[in-house]
Amino acid sequence: MSAYLGLDCGGTSCRALVMDEAGRPLFEGGSGPANWASTPHRELLAHLRAATTGIPAVQAVAACFAGLMTPQNKASAERALKRLYPGAKVVARPDYWAVLAACPAGTDACVIAGTGSTVFSWKGDGVARSGGGGYILGDFGSAYRYGLEVVRRYYHRGASSISEASVAAIAKCFGSSEPSEVISALYAQPSPAACLATLADRVAFDADLGHAYARDALERETGRLVETVFAHLDAHVEKKTEYAVTAAGGLWRAHPIFLSRFRQRLFDRMSPSVALVTVLERPAVEGAVALARRLVAP
Repeated sequence: MSAYLGLDCGGTSCRALVMDEAGRPLFEGGSGPANWASTPHRELLAHLRAATTGIPAVQAVAACFAGLMTPQNKASAERALKRLYPGAKVVARPDYWAVLAACPAGTDACVIAGTGSTVFSWKGDGVARSGGGGYILGDFGSAYRYGLEVVRRYYHRGASSISEASVAAIAKCFGSSEPSEVISALYAQPSPAACLATLADRVAFDADLGHAYARDALERETGRLVETVFAHLDAHVEKKTEYAVTAAGGLWRAHPIFLSRFRQRLFDRMSPSVALVTVLERPAVEGAVALARRLVAP
């Protein structure tokens, strides 16, 4: 019986899943962070071993890593995978490959909006990518950008400019509601962008309460993300009257308004074509298994 191992490796944790030819799960495991760029490699390899201790024999392994950014990274990761799983065919890919492979068949573009934001499509044997840029250069419409808005508003305009609940959320996040201490705590974070992303839903709630700053931020960031999707489809997907777009990432589940405004703005922008937006339900690790199966597909 053939079996395939998928690994979804991020900055917080890694997940492992083994499935057979029929798509039945044979093994599931997990462990600590495995970001190729930021997790110390000895620690990263230990987490992969822990996540896959006791797996059955597998014919192929696909590991999708956050932080896998260069051909040299890819080659190093694949050498490590060959040592960990001798006898299996292996491939290392960036983490977004697993998400795209988990999307429903016929997806024209996948819009990932979590801490950051990026748009992807299959293109030949590779992936076309738009947006991203990280928190310094881009990530429009991401949880980071929304969290930044509420903290920036609080710092520059004071507590009365946002809701009481948002002030409380900021105080809980940073251990203080004193603006200077908030900023000090923010810059002391290992990842300020990820920290700010936890406050994204406060913009949604404040928009519901009628705060103009939040409504403006929602429209501005949604519009920028929609423009990224529109340009991506125009550049990388054949012209059609109906496009299938899959939304993935934590932002879409943080509050319904993020998805509803994105759908409406994209519908308006794509006219006279139509973009049908669905939310990804399959976990990315299943996409990694699908990539592993491709290694031995006839």
